[in-house]
Order: sequence, then structure tokens, then C-alpha cells
Amino acid sequence: MFVLDGIGKEIQEANNLCWAAVATMAVRAFPEEGDFRHPKQRDIVIYRQSDIDTLAELDQARNVAGELKQKFEHFSHRCEAKGTCNFTSVELHMFDLKSRKVPPGKVLLPGHFHIEIGLRKRPVPIRWRFRGEFVVNGRRRVGEHALIVTGYNPITDELRIFDPGPAADPNDGIPDLTPEQHERWIPYKTYVDPQNDHGLDADAVHEFDEYMLQRVGDNRDLAAEFAYPDPAPIPPPVHRRENSVDFARQEIPDDLNDAIGKVMRAHVVRKSNGDVIHGPFTAGKPIPIVALKVSQILAAANDPAALFKSDTSTVAVPVLREREMVDSFMMLHDRSGWHAGGYCNNRIAALLLHAREVHGDQPCKPVYLVSIPEVSLFFCAHGYYTGASLAGLSRSHVRQLAGCHGIVKGLIDQVQREGLDLENLRSSFSSSQRSPRA
Repeated sequence: MFVLDGIGKEIQEANNLCWAAVATMAVRAFPEEGDFRHPKQRDIVIYRQSDIDTLAELDQARNVAGELKQKFEHFSHRCEAKGTCNFTSVELHMFDLKSRKVPPGKVLLPGHFHIEIGLRKRPVPIRWRFRGEFVVNGRRRVGEHALIVTGYNPITDELRIFDPGPAADPNDGIPDLTPEQHERWIPYKTYVDPQNDHGLDADAVHEFDEYMLQRVGDNRDLAAEFAYPDPAPIPPPVHRRENSVDFARQEIPDDLNDAIGKVMRAHVVRKSNGDVIHGPFTAGKPIPIVALKVSQILAAANDPAALFKSDTSTVAVPVLREREMVDSFMMLHDRSGWHAGGYCNNRIAALLLHAREVHGDQPCKPVYLVSIPEVSLFFCAHGYYTGASLAGLSRSHVRQLAGCHGIVKGLIDQVQREGLDLENLRSSFSSSQRSPRA
């Protein structure tokens, strides 16, 4: 069993900053030496906006008069507060590192993870993309999420991934919600094709998987030194034709209970270090997931209640040992019935259980998850259509249920504002450099 526990567990500071959290963890895999120091997540965000990639460029930005120094000073002030400059990034921006990306149409094999994590003690950043796109302020966007592989089981080929989302809430302050809930072991096949992430169909974007990480000044030929295998062709993805079930009519369908029981009989729960946690386990009550695309939300500005239907084809299932949640998994429904599949984040499942404790389940009116994975936003909800009430999925917000109209308006404003803020941020530096007219 190979695990990397010396690189910390970095939760993203805001909903778009998964890339910065993953980059922060990747850089920590390299020891501090000379002038090289591990940047914080906030530093990574500032370096990204300032176009600082290397230690040499950082030294120049700090000590040499010129445009780079001006940009660094500008964005150090503009992006200083935690959670600010909350923008997406195509590249991870791994400070002072270089890497190799997987060729298009290819995927890393278990042998690559054995070399990276087992022999080299280096993590592997990966990327998932949600199917479809949306338009914000005239620009087309796709929803993506960065994660990082930090463990490998050479017997089962399972991978330990750290998911930096959902974003940290500075007001949570609850000791039982530890960063370990962002970490889980997944089968290799889920790395190859995640299928679904909290209700939305998702594909692994393997050409953004990065391996052979090394410092910029390290010129060793890693491919020759470690005899890496060639990446393999990606197998065809599984496309699911979902078939929704109305949870307002039947609280837990009989066939769902039967399918969960079958999964539970074979389910393996692991500790962070890979050791098996022994039961007995019980399955908690399934939590319906209503997954929304950003395009749906933008189109529903005049009728937001229509988004909150009582039917879904996805549920999260908590796994309990002595009434404590130790794991979770997702069940997907299609025309062949219910089956396990996709990816479930344990922190989200734990927060949903807390929401259920706070608000309680009523017959055929359960607490459910409203999932917007494209922008990494999640809500607990109660009621359907015009009777739907939502609250942010965090310990500090979960009690504050509010009508769906105000929540949806706030979401639309946030999505549109983020697009405009990105343009304003990048133009702010140019504006600040213009001399006033005489």
C-alpha cells in the first residue's frame, strides 16, 4: 500500500479554486530547499494572475523593477483576501514544477501510479469534465473539476483521491468534519471513467492528467530512469440513459432497497492509509440528488420553482458503522434498474446527514441534495416546486432554509458576476498602469 501523507490535505477556498488547491498539494511533494518554499493556496492564486511560473520569476517579481514586479504587487493586493479572485484556470499552475501530460485518447495504467506514488512519492493531478456547456456573458464555458491521486493499492489497483471540494466554510468550525472526508479510495475503473459526479454525467479529461512531476531545474530523464509503460487507449465511455423515479410518491422504492443490499454485501470500506475497516455496516436512508446544469438555472430565471422536481435517477447512500458515517456511494437508475456507479464525496454525504438531523424527513418529503457540480455549489433542500426551500450545504448555513426564488436569483447573479469579474480583474492591471491625461 502506497500513500502520500506528507503533502497535506488542501480544501479549496472558494467554489472555482479546485485547481489552486490541487496545485498547492502537488508542490508540497517536493522538499523545501534553498529559496524554494511551499506556497500557500493564496500564493498560487496570486502567482497565476501575475504570470509567475518559476522561482526565478518570483525573485524577479520581488526584486527587479518592471512589468512583472508591477503585476505581482497589483495582484498581491487585489487577491490578498482568502477566497477572492475566485476564477477557473485551464492549467493547475504548479509553481516551479514541470510535468508530462497524457496524450489525447490515452489513459494512465496502474503501473504509472505504482511508479509515481510507490517509487517516486509524487502525486498525480487529474481532471473531470461535466458533459455539455453553458454561456455566461457571451462566453462559452464547460464545468471541470480538479482532483489529485495520493495513494495506490498494488493488490487491487485502487487509487486514493483527494477531492478539494466542496469549498471550505470559514464559519463551520466543527471538529468532526475533518479534511479526511474529502479523501476516498476508488476503483481504477472509476479513474478511467467516473461516469457521474453527484448527478451530472462526467468524463475524465485524461489529457489533463499530469505525471512525471519534477522541479523546473531538474533535467533528469524520468522516462528512461523509471521505464514508464506507454499510456493505453481510453476505452469507450459508458453512456447511461437515465430513468427518473418520483420520490414524492414512494419514499424508497423496493427495488432500490434490494439493489443497495446487494452492493452492501460486497462493499469494502478503507481507512485513509488503505487498511480495511471492518463492520458490521448498515446502509443509511438514501438521499435523493437533484442535479442541475448551469444552463438550466440560467434558463429558469422566470420560473425557478420548475427546477426542483421530485423525481431523480441518482441517490447518495451513507454507509454507517454504529450510527457513524464511515463511507458513502451513489446509486444510479436507468431502464435496467438501480446499480452502483459514479462518484460520491463523503463530506457532502456527511453534511446531508447533518441537514437531515436538523430538518427531519417527512413521509415522501425527504431532505435532498441540489447539486450544481459545474460550479461546485451544493445545497440541501426540502419540498418541491413552489414549496421548495434551500440552504447552503455547510454547518453554518444548513439551518437557514430560504425560498427557491431568492436562491436561484442569487445563483444567476453569482455565475454572471464571476464572468464579468474575471474580465474586470484582468483589465484592472492594465487600467492601473495608464497615466492620467494632462
